[in-house]
Parts: sequence; C-alpha cells; structure tokens
Amino acid sequence: TCAIICEYNPFHSGHKYLIDTAKKITGSNYIIGLMSGNFSQRSEPCILNKYTRAEIAVKNGIDLVLNLPTAFCTNNAEVFAFSSIKILNNLKKR
Repeated sequence: TCAIICEYNPFHSGHKYLIDTAKKITGSNYIIGLMSGNFSQRSEPCILNKYTRAEIAVKNGIDLVLNLPTAFCTNNAEVFAFSSIKILNNLKKR
C-alpha cells in the first residue's frame, strides 16, 4: 500500500499522473489518499467540498481517502507534514 498526502483543490491531470506513477513505481495494489478537508494548507476554503474531492479521487485511482483534520491541514508546513506522516505511520496492517 502506498499513500499520497493531498488536497486535490482542484484535481487535475498532474494528480492523475502522480497516482498512476506511484502505483507503477511502488508496485502497490492500493493507494491511500490522506486529503485535507474543506480547507487547504493555506487556510483557504477548498473549491469543492471534501466529499466531492474524495469521490473524484476514487474515480481516478485512489482506493481509500482519509481526512487530514483541519487543525493539521491549515497549520504551517511542518505541522502539516509531521501530522500527515504520523497519521499514516499509525495505520496498522491487519
């Protein structure tokens, strides 16, 4: 399983390329998208709500979308990155 920390605000062809390339390079069967909610890292409201962006992500190759809590995704880059990695590292293989 591979994970991508993302916003998809809005989703574009570069995001699709990243998803496809991540699957190819890693050989992963599944891709998790840890996505910001209704606000971006710059604390701006996202163009589309998180449910619509998650649906678009799934239609373009993401297998599971997890919400990065607003307190983390609207913070500075260090908190954004550290929190994202911590969340992903705490996912356990079952």
